[in-house]
Amino acid sequence: MEVAEHFYSDDPTQGPPDAKTTLAGVDYFFLGNGLIQAAVQVCTSGLATPLGLLILHPERLGPKRTALTFDLKHGLAPTTVRIRTATGLLAPQPGSLDAHWTDVGGVPACGSHGKATTCRSKRPSIAPLVSPGVWSAAYGHASHLRAFSVGPFAQARSKSHWTVRSSCQNVSRRKRRLSTRRVGAAMTGKCMPHWTAAPTDEADGASLWAGCATLSCPSPTLEHLFRAARNQLPAVITASGRMDGSIWQYNLEWVRDQACAATALVCLGAVELARTMIDRLLTEFVSDEGDCVDSGRRRAAADVELDQNGYLITALETYVNWTGDVDLLRRHWARVVALAEFPLRGEFRHAPSGLLHNRREYWERHDVHGIQDGLEMVHQLYVAVAWRAQRVWRG
Repeated sequence: MEVAEHFYSDDPTQGPPDAKTTLAGVDYFFLGNGLIQAAVQVCTSGLATPLGLLILHPERLGPKRTALTFDLKHGLAPTTVRIRTATGLLAPQPGSLDAHWTDVGGVPACGSHGKATTCRSKRPSIAPLVSPGVWSAAYGHASHLRAFSVGPFAQARSKSHWTVRSSCQNVSRRKRRLSTRRVGAAMTGKCMPHWTAAPTDEADGASLWAGCATLSCPSPTLEHLFRAARNQLPAVITASGRMDGSIWQYNLEWVRDQACAATALVCLGAVELARTMIDRLLTEFVSDEGDCVDSGRRRAAADVELDQNGYLITALETYVNWTGDVDLLRRHWARVVALAEFPLRGEFRHAPSGLLHNRREYWERHDVHGIQDGLEMVHQLYVAVAWRAQRVWRG
């Protein structure tokens, strides 16, 4: 098995600090609707752009610096919206920023509060979604991104009129909102910023999210973790069911990861997106023989991740049990049978115990790492769980 895939091709230390993904004091808020993706960067340490926006091409997996709004020289600095007041141009002050999850009209949004500091005029290269005031960004159900600057800083409250400046024009906050459309085909399109008088699909977006699960409990920490997962899981999956195994790092896809995400989507109530993911996995990520793709490629028998077969069948089982929809099961029945039977081939059976063996363990290490042929517990568990479901269906 080759080792090149274990080496990250991008060097985050090269170029502007914003290229790094593990900055001190950084948080990311991912927003999206399947047709466009974005991440709000909040960095309170002062080591990078304090409040910046990454607009991502959802069908292109790549490092952070390949975001459509990332400038190779200035990073995310050009995406910072500044407010012009009578005293000058105001920009976010890193140490005072406090970002949090909120919603706009029932649609998940990122909000940020903080103080402003006077800065030199700097012409941004793209109209962004951030301001040094009360700020939030949200997605509706259509293929464009919405920005909401919902309030100025204390220094600007005495002004009855203030503007958001972009490279295009000055637009009154009261009259305009920034949208970003994806123009062109999925793999070749571009994101084009423009000003729009009013959104047209807030009701659709709110209706979509109203159907998703919520959690209320005595633990603020648990509520935060649930809200972050609920808001961001659908945002990082494309309308075609594509999902990066690790945003900005691996830039590859795994059946295991996506099966787990699809299972979570079913439980969340986003069943249409879950169906799309499972359908794509069964169609494109499973061979006729029943072995699964990991990190975007097929493996030799000794290096197959056998648990992936079980993960995918378990995701399908969850979908069928929660929705009552058996269409996927019927259409992909031959592939489901192959998935269940592939790990039971003789080359994987350990005769003395009847368990499964090969040289790939759960953390994906293999012979290059010194892993020898042996028994992996997770392989046994998920293959057994999958066989239980498959036998019920045969029933």
